[in-house]
Amino acid sequence: MRRIQIPIFIIVIGLFAGLLFKTFGIRHWTSKQVIAEGWQKFDTNDLKGAAADFSRVIRRYPSNSAAYVGLARVERKQGNFDAAILDFNRAIEINPDDVYAHVGFGIAKYDRGDYAGATLELTRAIELNPTNSLAYYYRGNAHYYQGDMGAAAGDFITVIRLNPKDASANDYLGLICMKQTNYDAALGYFNRAVRLDPQSFDYIEDRAIVKAKMKDWDAAIEDYSQAVSLNPTNATAYFNRGLAKEQKADLDGAIADYSQSIKFDPKHERALYNRALARREKNDLVGAIADYDQVIALNPKHFRAYDNRGYAQEKLGDFAGAIASYSKSVELNATNYRP
Repeated sequence: MRRIQIPIFIIVIGLFAGLLFKTFGIRHWTSKQVIAEGWQKFDTNDLKGAAADFSRVIRRYPSNSAAYVGLARVERKQGNFDAAILDFNRAIEINPDDVYAHVGFGIAKYDRGDYAGATLELTRAIELNPTNSLAYYYRGNAHYYQGDMGAAAGDFITVIRLNPKDASANDYLGLICMKQTNYDAALGYFNRAVRLDPQSFDYIEDRAIVKAKMKDWDAAIEDYSQAVSLNPTNATAYFNRGLAKEQKADLDGAIADYSQSIKFDPKHERALYNRALARREKNDLVGAIADYDQVIALNPKHFRAYDNRGYAQEKLGDFAGAIASYSKSVELNATNYRP
């Protein structure tokens, strides 16, 4: 039997190719494989690697709409909304029926505050795929911020029908009901949102707000307390809990919460003003004046701060200071002043 002789140069080429494969990862690839790798990197927040994979596909296959969608998703996550809009639009030009491109394009427009444009793109996505809950969710958001509460509610209800465990859609329905002063319905939606996501600061805070509107102060305070335990540096939650405590005549508790609010937001004008009022109620006129001074420094046109500072100064016997404060209040509020 004759032995097959393999030319030495073929062996060398084979060894060299193997070395390249091992060293540089050179291999044959398909667009689907690289796009899948890009999404894996995207999911692990390796955005640079994901962008490189999607761009690699685009260089070889410039008409691959899926690669443009992937690159646009990366750009959106990086906050580069202009680039994302361009690449989503390119994907749609290549494949006008690409649902994911329309959804992404709509979301990118929503991010830019173009709610009307977002509505159009997301509506097209829904026409192509009436079961895409993400399209309904963001279109509901776009309707909400355009003030169309009826259309927004319809979209969020559809989201829940498609995905009964969507906590955010329940929260938005609660916000819509609260805007319409339907507090009982709002509370029901907020309760469902919290049950679905018990660690959400936003949902618990929203529920606290509606409880306060229903004048259920104890329940509101309980929710605000849970909210600040989840987000201990949130100035608004402390301020709102302070308001609820003040309604229960717990002035010390209210002052403590206003102080926490000011600690985390030194320019929180309302917290400073309300703390001044609470201090005045406790006859801490010096502390009240200090707070009124800070309010006026932040807002020199706050005529009520001048008026109340004048009252405190008068009580302390600083009549010249009181006259100056009262005069400034009258000057700022001349149209409403009645002698």
